[in-house]
Amino acid sequence: MRTSQPLKQLINTNVSLVLGFISLLMLTSVLVFVGLFNIDNTREKLANTVIQSQAKTALVSHMAEAANARTRLLLMMTVEQDPFKRDEYWIQFNHAGALFAQARQSYKDYVLSAEELALLELQGQLTGQSIPKQQMVFELIDKDKFADAKKILLTQAIPAQNHVSGTLQTLQRLLEISNEESIANALDVAESGKRSLIFISILTLFLGILIATKVTITNALTQRKVQGHLAEIEHINLALKNSAQALSFARDKAQEANNAKSQFLAKMSHELRTPLNAIIGYSEILKEEALELNHDKTFKDLNKIEVAGRNLLALINDILDLSKVESGKLDLFITEFDLENTIDTIRHTITPMLEKNHNQLFIQSPRPVGNILTDELRLQQVLLNLLSNAAKFTENGTITINYHDVVEDNLLIFQITDTGIGITEEQMEKLFQPFTQAEESTSSKYGGTGLGLTISKKFSEMMNGNLTVESKLGEGTSFTLSLPKRLDRRR
Repeated sequence: MRTSQPLKQLINTNVSLVLGFISLLMLTSVLVFVGLFNIDNTREKLANTVIQSQAKTALVSHMAEAANARTRLLLMMTVEQDPFKRDEYWIQFNHAGALFAQARQSYKDYVLSAEELALLELQGQLTGQSIPKQQMVFELIDKDKFADAKKILLTQAIPAQNHVSGTLQTLQRLLEISNEESIANALDVAESGKRSLIFISILTLFLGILIATKVTITNALTQRKVQGHLAEIEHINLALKNSAQALSFARDKAQEANNAKSQFLAKMSHELRTPLNAIIGYSEILKEEALELNHDKTFKDLNKIEVAGRNLLALINDILDLSKVESGKLDLFITEFDLENTIDTIRHTITPMLEKNHNQLFIQSPRPVGNILTDELRLQQVLLNLLSNAAKFTENGTITINYHDVVEDNLLIFQITDTGIGITEEQMEKLFQPFTQAEESTSSKYGGTGLGLTISKKFSEMMNGNLTVESKLGEGTSFTLSLPKRLDRRR
């Protein structure tokens, strides 16, 4: 009886401890589940907020690009003597206006804050003030009053357009601030949930130690094993906590650096583009005056200023595009358009560069492709980059665009071939790396930033396509671009 009583007490104590421990585990599991559910719900809301903010930011960028395109096309019309080319510029001018209106309407379809509505209203008023000035410029151009048209463009139309661009930049900064606040709030909620889970873990550990202590008192044989397990658990928890803190610190620093880079590039791109456009515009006006006065030396100096300004503007645009792609803030603007019209526009755009090195362009296709569904602006940018490279590295040669569609595979294939200097296999290994060219002698002779092919490669992949190259030194180079003929709008 004396022997059975301690045994019964030991059994009752162990049963009570087991039941208590099971109850504790159930309570802990429920609390952990609730905490994880809240964190997951917060993460989902944050993802939706970021996606919507990115979409809005992309639409604002499209509006800004379209507005700048209209100003640029008006400026081109003021210096274009060929009435047919002016008509083409006018068509592109209206197309840019349609893209601007479409992007603005798409933006208004989202749920907007009071600040966004106010900025959109102000932007609409400023656009309404800018359009009559642009119309006045075109009417003067139509009457061959180019000098008056340039004066109105530079003194009225461009400043009015700068006000519109400034409003769009304010709207973009508002989106960035709103996105940062949403992320900060979500991180606060997640941090609170993490602290709750840590508290639950610590509480569970503390109660487990108490239970383990009672078990060791009633069962001395398991004491060392229990203590060893507890020490191991404490060590793991401490290591996990330190790792979590280090990861959280690294994440915060990376986010700060990324935000700082995005804000810097957005601000500097506008601050540099505006004076550069003015420099280019005024240099063109002064070139015409120097030409009329037969000041050849002055004309050559002004031409150098214009070329340098355009090269710098292209560099700024390339760096900003690459930064947007790498940060995931550059979205596609998918529309349906006629490919042959786009090819014709590209042909007119690349003609001056072809004439500079006395090259001939041939466009070949077994049949018209017709309408395709993708991002027209990015497709034009890729093809123009490839053609510009071909024209730069080819002299007194030929450049061929061969394109066709494969209907059953929903595939569109372009092949741009030149008879230029070619590339070695060793040089092709770094061809698509940013800020690199084939070799230093190439960079010094032909110039360039080394970003064109990198951006083309990334744009191709964004459009679910691929860009490859084949070349032989001294015989020429062939780039092959393949992408879906009709890109899914839901991507």
